[in-house]
Parts: sequence; structure tokens; C-alpha cells
Amino acid sequence: MRSPSIDLNTLSTELHKIAQAKTKLEDFTMKRNELLAELADFQQSKKFIEETQKTISDLNEEKDAHSEIIQQINMDKQELEKIMNSAKQEKRQMEESISQKYEEIFRLLEQTNELSRETGIGEEDLISPSIIPPNKIAPNISSVGSLAAAATAATSANVPPLLRHFKVNSVPAVVQRAMFNFDSILLQAAAAPTMPRPPTISHAFPTTSSLAKVDHQSPPMKTCQSCFQQIHRNAPICPMCKSKSRSKNPKKPKRKVTE
Repeated sequence: MRSPSIDLNTLSTELHKIAQAKTKLEDFTMKRNELLAELADFQQSKKFIEETQKTISDLNEEKDAHSEIIQQINMDKQELEKIMNSAKQEKRQMEESISQKYEEIFRLLEQTNELSRETGIGEEDLISPSIIPPNKIAPNISSVGSLAAAATAATSANVPPLLRHFKVNSVPAVVQRAMFNFDSILLQAAAAPTMPRPPTISHAFPTTSSLAKVDHQSPPMKTCQSCFQQIHRNAPICPMCKSKSRSKNPKKPKRKVTE
């Protein structure tokens, strides 16, 4: 049998359509690849923008945190400066107070030694300025000796040596109390020279006229059997040597009456 005849025009039309379809397919594939590439670039760019934005946000937060820290540091610095200025002002006031106390102590020491000379005490038995701590705040105020010597001299004897030369009942009680008050001031100054506020002196050393005026008002006194200093007659413990007071005529215990 013969094969059916093929229409050339129809064949040519079909081949042309196939060629166009192939061209369109190639264009489609190329456009699709371009689209995929652009989509990939878009996603990468989007991701980069998001990461960059997050980094900027983190940097802003860190900046704010550092700003708060810097502000806190500045506030702490200002507060410390205020405290330091207040401490400097207090230090200046303490220096003035200590200088005044030194002047009062040396004036009181001179008055004490002068009265002691008038009573016949020798120069070697007077109160030595070496028991007073050296004044490092105002060196222009005359002071003698070192701090170690002052502490040793103050702790080795609780009573100024000049008092031991007075006979019993020969010195009014007011003089004794004034001298012991002065000695306690020296002991406190030698034991704690770095304290901010040294003990105050309530009054100056009494004069001879005032001693004679108030001598008759002195309470009854007795002699301590341990340190031989004048103490109140009814004192159970000696305030000078801290020993228990003993009476010369102790009371005898009463005998119980047996029925």
C-alpha cells in the first residue's frame, strides 16, 4: 500500500509551531532562572537588612546602657566630691579645735607649774611638757617630746609627780581635782592622739583667790592607803589607783545575841 501523501504546507506549519514553542520554552527557562536569581538576591538583601537593623538596635541599647552607667558614674563622682568637701571642712574645723586645745593645755600646764613653783616644788618635779603629744597640725605651738615618750610617761604614772610632794591635807581638794582633771586630759590625748575631737577643758585652772574662797566648801576627805592620795571619805574605791578603800578604824562585826 502506498503511504498517504503529506501536505507540505501542513508540515511546514507544524514545524514552525514547534520552533516557536522551543523558542518560548527557552525564553521561559531563561526568565525563570533570572527570577530565581533575583528572588535569591532579594532574600539575601532582606536578611542583611534585618540583621543590620538588629545590630543597630543592639548598639543603641548598649549605648543607652553605657550612657546610664556614665550618668551613674558622674552622679557618684559628684556625691563623692560633696562628701570630700564636707570632710575637708570638718578637717579644718578639727584642726582649729585641736590647735585651741593645745593652746589651752599648754596654758594650763604653765599655770599649774607656776602655782607649783609658788608652793616650793622644784623644777625637776614639775609636770614636763613631754607628756603632751607633739602637735603636727600646728607646729608653731611649742610642744616637746615624741608620741611614744608621751604614751610611756602617761601610762607609767596616773598622778603628776608634783602631787606626791604635798603633805596630806596641805592642798585644798579643789586644787587636787583640777590637777587630776588635767592629768586625765593628758592621758586621753596620749592614748588616742588621732581622735577627731579631743576632750574639752571645761574651765581654766583656778586662781589662788578662788581656791581660798571655795576651800571651805570642800567635802570631807581621807587618804587612800594604796596611793596615799586624797579621796572622798565615803568613796568605796579610790578613783586614782582603783584599789578598794580601807578604813583605819574598821567597824567590828556585831555579835549575834544567843537566846
